[in-house]
Order: sequence, then structure tokens, then C-alpha cells
Amino acid sequence: MRKASSTKVDPRGPTLSELVERVGDDAWLVHRAQDERVQSIVLREPGQLEERIPPHAVLLGVGYRNGDPSFAELVARAGEARAAGVIAKPTSIDAAEFGALGRLHDVTTVLARDSSDWLQLASLLKSAAALSATDSIAGARLGDLFTFANAVASMTGGATSIVDPTGRVLGFSNLPGQPIDQQRRDATLLMSEIDSPAADPDYRTVYARTGCLYVPGGAGVFGRVAAAVRSDGEILGTIWVIADTKDAQAKATAVLPGLLDTAALHLHHARAELDLRRTRQANLLSALVRAPSESLAAALPFDISQRRWFVLAMLAPTSDDSASAPRDRLVRRLSAWLHIIHPSALLAEVDARLVILFSGSAERDWVQTERSLEDFFQGAQPNVASMAVIAGSRLGDVGDISAEFKQMQTLAGLLRAQVVTPRSGAYVVHLTHHHYHVDLAEMAGINRSTGPRQPAVLRRIEELDKQSGTDYFRTLQVYVDSNRNIAATAVTLGVHPNTARYRVEKIQATFDLDLADLDTFTWLVLHCRYVSRSTAGAKPAN
Repeated sequence: MRKASSTKVDPRGPTLSELVERVGDDAWLVHRAQDERVQSIVLREPGQLEERIPPHAVLLGVGYRNGDPSFAELVARAGEARAAGVIAKPTSIDAAEFGALGRLHDVTTVLARDSSDWLQLASLLKSAAALSATDSIAGARLGDLFTFANAVASMTGGATSIVDPTGRVLGFSNLPGQPIDQQRRDATLLMSEIDSPAADPDYRTVYARTGCLYVPGGAGVFGRVAAAVRSDGEILGTIWVIADTKDAQAKATAVLPGLLDTAALHLHHARAELDLRRTRQANLLSALVRAPSESLAAALPFDISQRRWFVLAMLAPTSDDSASAPRDRLVRRLSAWLHIIHPSALLAEVDARLVILFSGSAERDWVQTERSLEDFFQGAQPNVASMAVIAGSRLGDVGDISAEFKQMQTLAGLLRAQVVTPRSGAYVVHLTHHHYHVDLAEMAGINRSTGPRQPAVLRRIEELDKQSGTDYFRTLQVYVDSNRNIAATAVTLGVHPNTARYRVEKIQATFDLDLADLDTFTWLVLHCRYVSRSTAGAKPAN
């Protein structure tokens, strides 16, 4: 039998009903009795009924089954001991019966979510109890780490960042007039520390301390006062306050320790909100892309069905050796970008692929989204190893999302199976909202080696190579494989960059191919890999 665990809190702390208000959706009040102040939190399992119940304790009823008479006895003993209350789960007792027991024995009763972890709930209650000591920043919504960071910055006088153990920046202050350095700017831009906390000696030193630590600055970097935020021995994250003077260092060192319990409460809620948001988004997108018949029902609770346009984007791994660290960093950067630019967008992992659903209710919303999509997907952010990016066409109905996702999966499968080579790494393929003329079924036919005839324009290029002894087709293949990079094309062909540029310009002019057009380029990526190599060995073009 596991020994009862007790977590001490401030004897002058709040009542259980006040704690329930602070922890939000993790627990809800069933019956409110006398306002006993919470002094401890105790886990009690069946078989521990003979153990003494401390006065003003909150009892967590762990492991009880519905209908177990020993649970009713636990509530009765809690009332006799003037306990602050009893918390159970719906699998242990019905809400109506639990309320009746509370009224009978004059003890507050609370139900917790079935999915809640008991030890985590105990930590959450402890952090909530500590909130009364810091009423000056209690106005921040629990889990809103940006508002909390601003509150900390106001009290300490230094720009503040809150970072989780993986290095993700969960919140930062943006008050005017506070000094920041390039290190802070870079981390804010990426919403992530440049170096992982696991490999950073400053983080290891902060983790080893129970109080504040001053980390000296260097060339162009301010010093910082840092502290680890803990809850029952678990490190939830760290707080970093820029201290550019000795006075700022002294003030932050004096103020920050008193905010750590409140920080733990905010971090607990932020973690719960993040997990819930990820689960909701994953479930919603899974229903939208997998089950057309259920798409409307899935969209209604999220008001998605009322939108006038939709665009689906996919980031698909193109090999099995994708490193988890770059992928995790990509997810963080994508999440930060969406939070700022497209807060209504949904990001989730579906079938091992990152899927983003953009939507809007007006034409002007689409114009803004289109512009930012082009900027983002043509930039460096998604270009991590072994990752292909596919942006779909604009859709006018939520029911079309499933078919769009199937088309994207077809293209992603082709890229994974055939296009990526060890030499060139990952292709970043962009399909804009004009790609309706790219027949993905035709592409699948090519992949099965029983596909359609060679496209006419490519046959014309090969014919010219045969007749004139040129090497335009080979040039086009290498140019496409090099992702339209002239320098890389020249190196592969063994020619001067000006020669490679001349050939590409000649191909565009002669065959009316706009290689700058993303649709045309995507089409060539797929076709140039599978058509005849009959011109192999032809003389170089002039």
C-alpha cells in the first residue's frame, strides 16, 4: 500500500472553494460547506481509513470505485476532523450522491476530471494556494504567460522571459523602455532559445539552485537574474529577468523569489491549455480531412463552418531519418508564427504530417493570408532537413477539405518515394492556390510506371536535343533537381554559371516555360524525374 502523500501549504491560505475557482476546469464544486482554510493536501486510498486526518486538510480520494462503502466513510471522517474538503473523480462517485454526502457531513466536496493526474492536481492546488501571497499580479488570467511576464517585469524592473525545459519561450514582456539585447531579440523572434537548455551550462546551474541566480553578461549581452520554477520537485520552467545594472540585479533578486509559486500556477495552467488545444485541434483536423460525412459536424463547435474560404497546407517528412530536434523547433516556430499572423489557423499532426488549416470570412482576409503564406513558405522557416511543404488551393466549402488532403497525401508520397536524393536533401515544393491544373492522379500514374504519355513540351525538348545535339533536357532536369539554383546547376553540369543561366533562359524562351511560376515548377519536379532519358550522352548545348 502506498504511503499517504502530504503537500504543505500556507496555514493562512484560501478555502477549498476559492482554490477550485483558481484551478479552472480541472475541478468543480459539488457542495460548499464551512470555509475551512486549507493547510495541507493529502492523498487517501482505500485501506487508509484508520490513519489520522489532519485538520483543515484537503483529501484526494485516490483509487475508489463507484459504490465502494469505504468512500462514504472517508467523507464522514473528513467531516468529523473538520477537513477543508474531499476531492474525488466521477468514476468514484456520482455527483448527486457526492453532494448529498457533503451536506450530510458538513464538508466541502469537489469533483476532478477523470483524466486528471492526482499528483499533478495536488501540485496545482498547492500553487493555487500560493496565489494569495501575490495578489498584486492575481489579475492575470491563469495560463496567460505574456501578461504574467509583463507583471513580473513591472515588479522587477527588467525585461522578462519565461522558458520551458525544452527551451521554448512561453511568454515574454513587451513593456516600453526596458533594455533588451540581441540574445533576447533572437529568442523572441524564434520563440525558442538558440541553444537547448540540456546543453547550456547557465540553465544547468539555474536548475541546481532553489533560489535566484545572477548570470553575468558578456559582449553585447546583459546580465540576467534567473530562477527555476518548481512544483513538488518537478521543474516546470525558468524565469529570466534582464538586469543591466547592479540596482536592477538587487531588485530582481529581492522580488523574484516571492513570485515563483504564482509562476508555477500559471505554468500548470499553460501546460494544461496547450495540451487541450493540441488535442482539440488534432481531433478537429482529423475529422475534417478523414471523414467528409462528419466534416460539418466537426466544424460546427469551432465555428469553422461559417468561414467563406479555406486553405490547407502540409509539411510532410520525406525520409525516415528526420531528426526530432529540428522538427520540434519547426513546430515551435510555426506555432509562434501562426499565433502572431494567423491566430485563427489550426495546426496539428495528422498521419505523421503537420497540417495547417487557414480560413477566413472575407475576401480581404484571403489577400492578407495569401501574402503571408508566400512570404513564409518561400522563406527559411520550414526548410528543415527531410521536410516538404505543400500549400493547397483555396476552397469554398468545408466539405472539400478531405479531398484536398487526399491529393496532398498523393503528392507527398511521390516526393517521399522518388524525388528526394541524398545529394540534394529535401525539396520544398510549393503548390499555390492556382494548382488546380496539376493532375495528381496523373502523377500517381507516373509513379506506378504505367502512367500517361510523356508531356508534349518535354517531348519537344528531347526532339530538339536529338536534332541539334543540344543538352537542354538534361539542363532542365538538373535545374529542377537543384531547386532552381543556377550555381548548383552549373556545378552538377560542369559548366560556368553564365552558361547554365543562358541555357535556362533559352529553354524558357524557346518552349514558353515560365520556370519562375510555382505551378509550372511543381509540374516539372514531378515529370522530369520519370520521362525518357533518350538524350543521355548528347553533345553539350552552346
